Amino acid sequence: MNALSLTSRRGALLGAAAAAVARPRRARADLMPVKLTLDFRRYGGNAPFLLAQDLGFFADEGIDPQIDGASGSGDAITRVASAAYDFGFADPGTLVEFSARNPQAGPKMIMTILDRPPHSLISYKNAGITTLADLKGRKLGVGTADAGSRLLPAILRLNNVDITAVDRQLVTVQLRETMLIRRAVDAVAGFDYTVVFNLIGNDVQPSELNIMGFADYGLDFWGNGLIASRGVIARDPGLVRRIARACARGWMAASHDPAAAVQSLVKRDPLTPVANETARMTYVIKTSLLTQRVRAAGFGEFDPKRAEAGLKMLAEGFELPRVPSADEIYDDRFLPPISDRSGFAA
Repeated sequence: MNALSLTSRRGALLGAAAAAVARPRRARADLMPVKLTLDFRRYGGNAPFLLAQDLGFFADEGIDPQIDGASGSGDAITRVASAAYDFGFADPGTLVEFSARNPQAGPKMIMTILDRPPHSLISYKNAGITTLADLKGRKLGVGTADAGSRLLPAILRLNNVDITAVDRQLVTVQLRETMLIRRAVDAVAGFDYTVVFNLIGNDVQPSELNIMGFADYGLDFWGNGLIASRGVIARDPGLVRRIARACARGWMAASHDPAAAVQSLVKRDPLTPVANETARMTYVIKTSLLTQRVRAAGFGEFDPKRAEAGLKMLAEGFELPRVPSADEIYDDRFLPPISDRSGFAA
C-alpha cells in the first residue's frame, strides 16, 4: 500500500485545475441535468467522479450531474436499468448476471475503468483462512448488493467449494467491518480497497489481515466501469459520449493527484478522514487502475479475448443457460479519445 510516485505530473495537473477554475463557465441553467449513481457511498473508491465535477469536466460537456451514492453495484445497476438514473459506476460481473436474467433491461458498460477486479475475502490472519476451502464451516459476512458478495457463489463453484458448507451471514455494508472486528464473522466479502481501509480507519493494522483476491481464483475480468441505460443510449448517444469523456478525464486527473480527488470529498463532507481516504484513493489507482495493460494501452477497452474467457467463467459460475457475448454487455461506440484515457505518471 505504498504511495504512488505522482509528484512528477502534479504541477501540470494543478496548473490545469487552476485554469479550469479560472475559465468562464456556462450558467447552470444552460447545462443538461443528468443523474449518475456511484457503486457505494461517496468515498476514496469513487472520488474521481466528484473531481471531474469540480474541475469543470462535466460542464465542458454541457452537463450538470447529480452524483449520488448507492449500497453496492447491484443497487447501481438496478437504478440504471429502471431509468431512475441515466448512468452509473458498477461492476461488470454483476452486470453480466443481471443482464442474463433481464435481457431487455440490462444497462450497457460503455467504458471499463478498473482493470483489476478488487473483489476479495478479508479475514484476520489468526483466523487461519488462507484458501477458499478454509471457509467450510466458517461464518462469512456477505451483503445483498455489493459486487463481491454477488460474485462469491460463482467463485466458490469454480473452485469446487460447496457453498452450502459455508455459513453465510447477511450483513449490511454499514456493519460489515464491525462484525469482523467483533469476530461475529470469520471473514467478509467485499472490495479490498473498501474493506481494508474501513478497517484501517478503525485502528486495525494491515499486517493483521489476510486478503484473498478473486483474481487469484479465476476471475480475470475488469473491475468497475461506467454503465448507461439502454434508454439514454438510444435517445441521446451524443450525451453518452460526452459523459464518458468527462469521467475519463476525472479518473486521469485523479491518477496524477489522488489528494485532489479526496479534497472533492471534503468539499461535500467536511468530516472526511483525509489521510485514510487519500491512502484508499492511491491504493485504488495503484492496484486496480494502473495495471501493466492500462499503462501500455490506456483504460476503457473491452478486449475481446479477455472478455470471452471472463464471460465463460461467469456463465459457469452463475449457472447461466448460455455464455453471453461481449456486445450484450459492452458498447464500444462511446470511448473517448485515447489521449483522455492514457498518459499516466511514471
